[in-house]
Amino acid sequence: MISRQTITHPFNRGDYTVGAPSQAKWARNTPVGDGPAALQGETVTVPDGVLAELREVAAAVHVERAEVVARTRDWWAGSMIGETEGRPATPDAVVVEAADADQVWETAAALGIDPDRPTSLNTTKVYALYGIDLDAIADLRFP
Repeated sequence: MISRQTITHPFNRGDYTVGAPSQAKWARNTPVGDGPAALQGETVTVPDGVLAELREVAAAVHVERAEVVARTRDWWAGSMIGETEGRPATPDAVVVEAADADQVWETAAALGIDPDRPTSLNTTKVYALYGIDLDAIADLRFP
């Protein structure tokens, strides 16, 4: 996903990938390590049945180390240090890619998440909790 800030601010200079994770520049010449995870704690095994259900509802599901690492590499110093030492930050994971909002909700349902109790709220919804309608503000500036 490319944020609006990435498009409107020049710090990225258009050096991003459309339709795939934008790899951190340091990662271009750093192979996927085969050592133990640098930052990951105890992992939970996701049953094959759950993986199969996720694959039915989502655009893609990644579990192979190289695919997971490619989608989780970032610019954080802790990640870079581990990766350049051959220890991927969090290689043991399931990465689910959704193509649209419906797939997000179907993925949540497959994981047993109640659709009436979302676990996160976007900025607009947080402000709405306090009675502020951001869509009604034509020009919003912060000092």
